[in-house]
This record gives sequence, structure tokens and C-alpha cells, in this order.
Amino acid sequence: MTYKLADDAYAALMVHLAIALKRIKDGDQITIDSRLLLEIKSSREFTLAAELVAAMAAQSSLEIPEAEIAYITMHLMGSKGRGSIYNDEISLLDDYRLVYLTRKMIETAELELGVYLEDDEELLIGLVRHLEPSIKRIKLKLEIRNPLLEDIKLKYQALFNAAQKCAAILAREENIAVPESEAAYIAMHLGSAVERKRQPQQKFRAAVACTSGIGASRLLASRLSKEFKNIEISSLISALTFDNKLVEDLKLDLIVSTVDIPQSKVPVIVVSPLLTEIQQQKINDFLSSHQARQISPRNKITLAEKLEIINKYNQGILEVLNNFMIYNDYQFRNLAELINDAAYFLTTEIESISQLAKDLQLREEKGSTVLKKNKIMLLHCQSKAITELKIAIIKPQYKFELKNKQGEKNEIEVVILMAAPLKGSIQGREVLSEISRLLIENSNFIAAVKNTDQEKIYAELAVHFDYFLQQKSMVNYYKEENR
Repeated sequence: MTYKLADDAYAALMVHLAIALKRIKDGDQITIDSRLLLEIKSSREFTLAAELVAAMAAQSSLEIPEAEIAYITMHLMGSKGRGSIYNDEISLLDDYRLVYLTRKMIETAELELGVYLEDDEELLIGLVRHLEPSIKRIKLKLEIRNPLLEDIKLKYQALFNAAQKCAAILAREENIAVPESEAAYIAMHLGSAVERKRQPQQKFRAAVACTSGIGASRLLASRLSKEFKNIEISSLISALTFDNKLVEDLKLDLIVSTVDIPQSKVPVIVVSPLLTEIQQQKINDFLSSHQARQISPRNKITLAEKLEIINKYNQGILEVLNNFMIYNDYQFRNLAELINDAAYFLTTEIESISQLAKDLQLREEKGSTVLKKNKIMLLHCQSKAITELKIAIIKPQYKFELKNKQGEKNEIEVVILMAAPLKGSIQGREVLSEISRLLIENSNFIAAVKNTDQEKIYAELAVHFDYFLQQKSMVNYYKEENR
């Protein structure tokens, strides 16, 4: 079984597994109610946990009891990530409640430790994801053991005291008795956040650009996030509608683009969406020879302004879900015919069809976007011919070959058609670009697309955008000014 977890959920799982191994090596045993164990064993998460444990046991020569596997299963059940295990019993309201509770805990920790932590999104998200399964375990009266408890109490007394104050908030809000072992886990999260504050890494603010801002830019952004931890991607932008004034407001250090932007006042590094090793070195050379731009202390936007941003994400998601179409057994003779038909699929007005076809053709002349491994072509653009986000999946009757600029042939099985309004919101383009992200990272979505399974595609989109919207709601938004 293969599965992908969001970065924060993956990191939390690694910590959980490391602590479980130490507990087993120390001879500590945990217990679990037999009826609960039977229920957990029937879940698909238990199968995944058992596979993880089998690999751990083979490498460590340890015998891992079923109770430990059950605890790992419960940890997975509490994880929510793109393409990850998703617990339908956790409602959107529950998540917001946990975010509210976690923010109160962080505020208390700030006062106790004298360290500003409110802007640490990694701490917020990590604690929220940790608290979900922890609260469940406490309410089920399952024992929570932390083999690092005594070390934390002895060596990190200030952190532990702050964590106990946080645990008191958790106990009061959830009407539960929070053990010291759980307070020690909270202390570990706080300690990581404090360490990040003490050792700040110079972060470069970058925008990722492609011709339209919705296709290749997302592929490139995923690669950049993976390869460069010292680059903060603040926006995905379109080279066609590039505006120096708008870009200046983003306070960027550089732009990484799939096409040249000669009018840019910000340094532009041109790369391919796949980001080769030579191109990575080119970026590294830039980072090592430049200083990140200094940004003044940031002021939070008002609640009304934040709700306006969230509403734009809401609107974009609704447009994607409502305008989603599938065309099976499609027949065409050449790329020009495919582009003309694609325009017709997205709009019915004659003038709009002509304009949209021109915009698709113009984007395609810059170079096709192909996901070689999955044999998927992205046909996309921004256009004044449409007023809403559009997405269609086209399954040709027969596979076809598409040549790139180097003359290489790529076999194509599915065409993903995406279009955004020329003057649409940044949030709308970001929503549409999430489709490209799913086509890279989510194996379930990829399989559903290749099978043109409308029900599964819609389900994967719904799960992903539910998580996406929750993440956007948790983020602190700021106004920024130069010093």
C-alpha cells in the first residue's frame, strides 16, 4: 500500500514511530481495550500501520506488539493531508474548534516563555494535528506514554512548565484529565518552535511564473518547495499579465519562471518546470550571492479583509467543482483541432470560442506542459473570453504523440483542460493551480483522472479542497511594508 501525507503529518508520524521504538527498547508496554483493538484492526489504516511496523521490525530486530500497531493506526486516523488518510468523522467545525483551542495554548506559551510564536504556522498546524488523536486517546481512557517525559522535566523545565499551562487549557476546554506525558509532547512542539526562532534561516521570497500562472507554475512550485527550504513561495503569477507595480507589492527577492520576463525589475531565473540539477545550481548560485530582502514587522489584516480573501478561495473552489466536465472517446486529427474543440467545450458563444482558442494556442506556442510519467497533457490559459474558472478532462479515443521543442515525442493518454479569467483573482488562480499539484502528488487523483471516473475525481477534489480551505483559514495574513 502506498500513501502520501502532508509534510507536517509525515513529520509527526516519524516522531511517533521514533518514540514507539524507544518505548519498546526500554521494555515499556502499552495496553489497549480488546474491543477497541478489534474495531481498529478492521480499518485500512491498520493495514498501513502493520506494513510500517513490519519494515521497522525487520530493520531493528524488535518484536512490535499489536497494541503499538493500534496506537500508530490511531495516529494515522488523526492525520489529514493531501492524498492522505482522511477521517470523515472530523468535521470542519471540529477543525476550527481545535484551531481556536491551539491558538489559546500558543498565546499562553508566549507569555510563559517570552517568545513570539503566533506567526509560526508550523507550530499551529503541528499542534492541531497532534491534538486530534491525543484527545481521542484520552477520552477513550487509553494510556499515553512518553519515554522522554523525565528527560523533558529535568532538562527543559521552562518548556515543560509552559506546556503544563497549555495542557490546563486543553483539560478545561475538553473536560478531560491531561497526563504529564501529553504535556511533554506539547513541550516538544513548543521546543521546536522556540529553536526555529533562535536559529532563523534567511528566507528568500519568490514568485513562480509561467505563461498563464496556472499550469507549469504549480509543477515548478512543487519542485522548488521540495528542493529549497530557504525559499518562501509567496505567489504564482502570469508572465502574460505581468505588472511591475503588483509584483513590487509582493516584496520579492526573485522570480523563478518557465519563460523570460524582460520587463521585470525583480531578478528572474528561467528554468524548466522539471527543474534540472543545472538549473538548481543556478538558483543556489543566486541565493549564495544575494541577501534576502528585509521586511518590516508585519501587521495583521482586519477580520473583514481576511474573510474577503477566504471568500475568494471559496468562490474559486465552487467554480472548479461546478464547472468540472469530462469528455470520453474524443476524436481529433491534430493539435489545432484539439485546441479549437477545447475552446468549444468551455464556452458556447462564437466570439468567446474564437478568443479562447487564440489564447490556448498562444500559450501552447510557448511550449506544451506534459507530465511524462503519467502521460497527461495540461492545456491551459488565462483568457478574457471566460468569467469563471473552468476545468475539463478529455480522454481521446486513442493515445497520441506530442512533440516538444526539442523534437522529443511524448505519448499522451489524457488531456487536462484548464482556463482562468484574464482579470481573475490571485486566489482563483491558486485554486486552479492546485489541480496541477494533485496531478503530481496524489496517486488516487491521478488514477481517477486516467480512468475518467467522475465520481472519484469529484470526491478527491472535494477532500483536497476541504483540507486546502481549512489550511487557508488557519493562516495569519499580514500587510507588509519596506523598512
